[in-house]
Amino acid sequence: MNMHKYVYLFGALLFFLYWLFLFFKLKEYRRRILVFSFLYGVIGIVSEYVYTVDWWKPETIFGSRIGIEDFLLGFTNGGLASSYLLLFFKEKQGDVKSGGWLKVMFSILITAVITAVLSLVFNFTSFYSNSIGILAAIAYIVYLRNDLFKYSVYGGLIMLIISLPIYFTLMFFYPAWIKEVWVIEKLSGNFFLGIAIEDYIWYFLVGAVISIMYPFYKGVYYFYPSHE
Repeated sequence: MNMHKYVYLFGALLFFLYWLFLFFKLKEYRRRILVFSFLYGVIGIVSEYVYTVDWWKPETIFGSRIGIEDFLLGFTNGGLASSYLLLFFKEKQGDVKSGGWLKVMFSILITAVITAVLSLVFNFTSFYSNSIGILAAIAYIVYLRNDLFKYSVYGGLIMLIISLPIYFTLMFFYPAWIKEVWVIEKLSGNFFLGIAIEDYIWYFLVGAVISIMYPFYKGVYYFYPSHE
């Protein structure tokens, strides 16, 4: 049996275990989790058409360039990043006008357009083009809601932290996976604990941007429960 083709699926399912915990823990926020999960599940599929050019080329269970794994990874990451701050903070309605879905979708569009332009017109690699696009989206949201900056940092750190055990688990069972799948010659070539530096940065940025989208959308604030 070719175990290599199941590594990506296994990793996505490990993220799904996190997702299930959050879904059952935050019962009153399930609608939010599902909305962001499906939204980023779709984005995950679209994104892989960019990432698989010069970042990584994971094998899918059906042998296609884009697979169910891409949807599942986007689904779980989107749901997690949208809501895990609620494990540590509470929300309250603020005195700011809600951004609404139009501004949220505009922030996503910023990332998509910058990624596409830098990749297709200026020949940036997908890591750099997408990272700059995500940073621009974060800057846009924080410019309108500067109180969300520190929560963006928290969100980024949490996403990075929860991703690391999954990388380590996959490398334990399939030590050669990263060397075989990542397009190392297109990356910086810098690794830490066996993981490409680009992946650390990307997971931080993904958590940083998604974690502040809902409070931006609804015009709510985060606060420590003890400060209620």
